[in-house]
Amino acid sequence: MPVPDAFDVASGSNSSGTSLAITLPAGTNFKMAVICIDGGHAANAAWPSGWTGSFTDRFTNCTYGFAFSDAAIADTSVTVTWTGTERANALGIRVSDTDVDFTVNPPIEGTEFGASTSTPDPPDLTGLPSDDYRVMAVAVWNDGTTSVTAYPEADNNDTQVDGFSPGTGVAIATVGQTSITSYNPGTFTLDATEQGVTNTIAIREGAAAAAVYPPFPRRQNTLVRM
Repeated sequence: MPVPDAFDVASGSNSSGTSLAITLPAGTNFKMAVICIDGGHAANAAWPSGWTGSFTDRFTNCTYGFAFSDAAIADTSVTVTWTGTERANALGIRVSDTDVDFTVNPPIEGTEFGASTSTPDPPDLTGLPSDDYRVMAVAVWNDGTTSVTAYPEADNNDTQVDGFSPGTGVAIATVGQTSITSYNPGTFTLDATEQGVTNTIAIREGAAAAAVYPPFPRRQNTLVRM
């Protein structure tokens, strides 16, 4: 099975308030979003109906969130809400490969890792069904004046920072891999030491895989369907 195509990434979105409308690339496809909210909001942040996602606090000033659409959608934004006025940053992603079907093979998310570092190191993914994947490394951090100076992978290198301290930053990078059952991404490099969260997410083509593997979620993290 071929490796899923590289993603389309929308221009980053940021706000200061109790919600953020994350810009999504145009087109009717399965879509994903990554967000960093300043402050500890895992208990009160929410993705809207039609999206499956989660939030994690590894520090009191950095909440990481990831979600994917439950169907191929034409929406050009998705709104995240939380309690209390905070800064937030996000990247919206469209999976342009029409063979990807999240109802058959939803994204496989690793276990988030939090650290205070200038070299955020996304976690290993292990126990994957042997197949071809596009792997996405993610990093979020708690200072919007800090930038990425090096990415762990070659494709879809994208960063969104809000320019504030305290503030937030989000970065992703992807790579295509064939016939793997595990993957260890490289590290991001920031131009300052920050508290933040990293994760690794694998995207697999859906239609062909359904003939071999049953269509139930294979996740290393439990995501909450909203």
